[in-house]
Amino acid sequence: MKFLLHKSLAVYLIFLIAVVWGGFCFFNIPVSLLPNIEKPAIQIKINYPNHAAQSVESNVTKIIREGISSVGSIKSIESESYSHFALVNLSYEFGTNMSDEFIKLNERIDQLLPDLPSDFIRPQLIKQNVSDVPIVNLQITPQVGIDLLEASDITLQLIKRRIEKIEGVSLVDINGLKTRSVRIILDKTKIRYLGLEEQKIRETVQTSGSSSGALTVKDGNYSYLVKMANNISDIDHLKDISIRLENNRVISLRDIAKIESVADQEVGKHLFNNDEAIVLAIHKQANARMNEVIQSVHDELDLIRKDYNKLNFDLTQDQTYLLNAGIENLTQDLIYGGILCVLLLFLFVNNISSPVLMGISIPISLLLTFICFYYFKISFNIISLSGLALGIGMLIDNSIVVIDSISRNYLDFDLEEACIKGAGEVFVPVLSQVLSTIVIYAPLIYLSGIAGELIYDQAIALTISLFVSLFVAFILTPVLFYSFNARSKKRIKSGQETFVFKFIMRFYDVLFEVIFRNRRKFVLGILILIPLGYLIAVRIPIRIMPQFEENETSVNIDWNEPVGIQENENRINELSKLLHGVVHWEADIGISDFMIDIKRRNINSSDIYYKCTDTKSKNVLDKKLSTYFNENYPNAFIKISGAKNAFTHLFENDEPQMEIRFRQDAFLDSGDSENNVQLVKNALPELKWENSSNLSKVTNVDLHLNERKLSSYQLEKSDVIHQLKSIFNDSEKIKFTGNGDVFTSQIVDTASLIQKFKISYLKNSNDGYFQLQNFVSYDYSDEDQSISADKFGYYKSIFINEKPKGFNIDKIQKQLNELIESKNLNASLTGAFKAEKEIKKDLFIVVILSLILLFALLAIQFDNFLHPFVVMSSLPCALFGSFFTLWIMGGEFDIMAGIGIIVVLGIIVDDPTLKVETVNRLIKEAKTQGRNIDRENLISLLHDAGRICLKPLIMVSLTTTLALVPVYFSHGIGNDIQRNFVSVVVGGLSLGTILSFCFIPLVYYAVTKKNL
Repeated sequence: MKFLLHKSLAVYLIFLIAVVWGGFCFFNIPVSLLPNIEKPAIQIKINYPNHAAQSVESNVTKIIREGISSVGSIKSIESESYSHFALVNLSYEFGTNMSDEFIKLNERIDQLLPDLPSDFIRPQLIKQNVSDVPIVNLQITPQVGIDLLEASDITLQLIKRRIEKIEGVSLVDINGLKTRSVRIILDKTKIRYLGLEEQKIRETVQTSGSSSGALTVKDGNYSYLVKMANNISDIDHLKDISIRLENNRVISLRDIAKIESVADQEVGKHLFNNDEAIVLAIHKQANARMNEVIQSVHDELDLIRKDYNKLNFDLTQDQTYLLNAGIENLTQDLIYGGILCVLLLFLFVNNISSPVLMGISIPISLLLTFICFYYFKISFNIISLSGLALGIGMLIDNSIVVIDSISRNYLDFDLEEACIKGAGEVFVPVLSQVLSTIVIYAPLIYLSGIAGELIYDQAIALTISLFVSLFVAFILTPVLFYSFNARSKKRIKSGQETFVFKFIMRFYDVLFEVIFRNRRKFVLGILILIPLGYLIAVRIPIRIMPQFEENETSVNIDWNEPVGIQENENRINELSKLLHGVVHWEADIGISDFMIDIKRRNINSSDIYYKCTDTKSKNVLDKKLSTYFNENYPNAFIKISGAKNAFTHLFENDEPQMEIRFRQDAFLDSGDSENNVQLVKNALPELKWENSSNLSKVTNVDLHLNERKLSSYQLEKSDVIHQLKSIFNDSEKIKFTGNGDVFTSQIVDTASLIQKFKISYLKNSNDGYFQLQNFVSYDYSDEDQSISADKFGYYKSIFINEKPKGFNIDKIQKQLNELIESKNLNASLTGAFKAEKEIKKDLFIVVILSLILLFALLAIQFDNFLHPFVVMSSLPCALFGSFFTLWIMGGEFDIMAGIGIIVVLGIIVDDPTLKVETVNRLIKEAKTQGRNIDRENLISLLHDAGRICLKPLIMVSLTTTLALVPVYFSHGIGNDIQRNFVSVVVGGLSLGTILSFCFIPLVYYAVTKKNL
């Protein structure tokens, strides 16, 4: 220390370089809403068009599900098979290397492909991440004079590519495009008159569009690639395709068919404010600064608007709203908290140097912290900045203790010795305080799930803050104090205190005397707070994840009816009349074209998003929509929730609160599932049970071929199938490539379904014609809408979507388990309630481990087991303060509040540790001076230790709490997430400090007096 005091210039230059480097790091740290956490989930999207749910399950889903079940470290596997498609959702433990799992799954899928149908397209694997959520959506709507087909061409060929070139953009996903297709409508009367077969025409068209490959021909020293040129480059060339008749006469395709360019058949649409539109979902790179990427998008969009003035462009679901409301709020909290801390010092310190030193140390400490952020690859996000918001008070806590110790020693020693002696006296207790706070965080790594992942950034941020604070307090602060006072002619005098602190000191003297005069009453009063705190704690509502105010809503709709795209759109337009007061709304109808889309979508489903002006109007509109669906579409499956963003994507849990799964031996064997469902509903009628889609039925048309009759008339079954495909416009699409573009054509029939059967004929080998309807019959059947399975097999289920108010979830679980056992039901319980129990269990274990580690650290410091007990007796006081404040503020005990409890346990022991260390030092000095320590002297020494520690104790507690107080007076997602955390910390440190301030001397006296 002496060396540093005499080399102050070197110290200042080193810190100046570090500050400049910290400024550089500050502008290069990525900015995002949340840490870049991989969600431990992979989804397999299976497309198997024109196959019923049973066919999809038996031919594809089952093979894939069973084939991948043993790959990697899969925690759970869930599959849902529907008509045309299926979804397989895989979940893993947090911390799993998802890149390795993704590679293993892809390899296994490749191995399974030979076992799958020949016409099956390889499934799509989606690895979920926070960056899967687009940072903004670009809505494109055509104006009068331009149709959506032309707008689609411009968007796909030009606009999308310009957005993709923006630095920081990783992907531009697209939905709502309309594609062109050539429709060939055959004149069946002419065909039959000319003796042509549809299959022959189809083969001729297909042959004309196919490539014959290429040959390499060597000519001397040169080699050439020889290929047959494709003459079909546009619709006119298609019309001129030659078709040879049996009499060798050649006709063109235009002679027997109507050929026209039309929009391709739609399986999905996108609407924006009642207009059909195209949407571009813009994703950013993981390490890009979100605000800079969004600004670049705005700049490029200004140029695009000038180039394409016949299109309207609107940006929606801008994630910078959350970024500004979250990170900027927390940044303001840091600034306001720091200012409040410095202003507070003027109330307790009667000289300008100490507050000035604090004002210097805060920005220096922050800039040094940014260096660590940069090299630890920690981004500025809500979680890491919350750690800084907590650490801002701690950044100056250590400096406060050091300055106070140096100031006291400066009363009796010269400046240099006071700096050396003052810093040395408090080094051990301050180091112990830092280590106790860090040690208390160590068991948090035991937390499972998202909580354990999130706490990493907060723990690292807080740990960095504490070590930087320690470094600044014992390296820079003594040197600054020495330099300030060496040039000052005024010397700190005894009794030179502020009016505020003198008043507090007099109050302390009176309070100390009253406490020791009524020791038993005070001990009894504080002990009563323990059961009182428990009673308060059990009254606080419990939830896993924190709530925050929203003004955006997402509505997921499954009509649970076989509606087509047009009827789906009509229903959405009718529903949109309720949305007249919103800022804007958009809807994805049917099957989307998004590459990254983990939602379950089919023709009869829709997703609506709308943004309201405030939270109140959002809640009102949500209720209106819920009532609308209940009255008009009671059988539809509806989910109304907050709009998807990076935060909800990470925290969302699609599991219902509780689900009962009734097991089946096979998906076609429903067994007693429906009877069992009704049995459970009757047993607990007060609960709002809902049916899963696997209990719903859909009506299908079953076609039956009379094969015996076909054989008797010498007709081929394959010809019938080709004819049926033509009737249902399901014939194979034929691709043509020309002039760099690809267009498709399809032979279709525009007649009504009944008319198609009447005018469709089959031709046998003897040139005989027979009506198709004579060989085909049909009937209707009801089949499962979906087929659900997990790693234990097939099931049907009912669920409770929300935690029932007024019901104990544990009691409900017990009742259901007893019912399942008594009725011998083949059923099991699952749902979000299991995760809640796991979180509670983890938090309990974390608290126990934290207390054990804390006790061990204190035992090492004091070299006995008695004084750690004295210090830790402050914990019940802190817990009472935390629960009382959380209850008064109307908060909920969520995972952030639980983390706050852990933080309080680590910080609250700092002041008792310093006080016990000071008492021990005073007793040691008294014994060195030959004084006898009796009970009266012990009380006197406890009183003196309290006076010595009073100023740093009050300032440390107030600075830490005041640094967090601005969260209460600001709004935004960042503050909403941290509000329960702040309530717990502020209550624990304020009320806890006051109570432990009275209690610790009594406990120390009680355990020490017997040895006197």
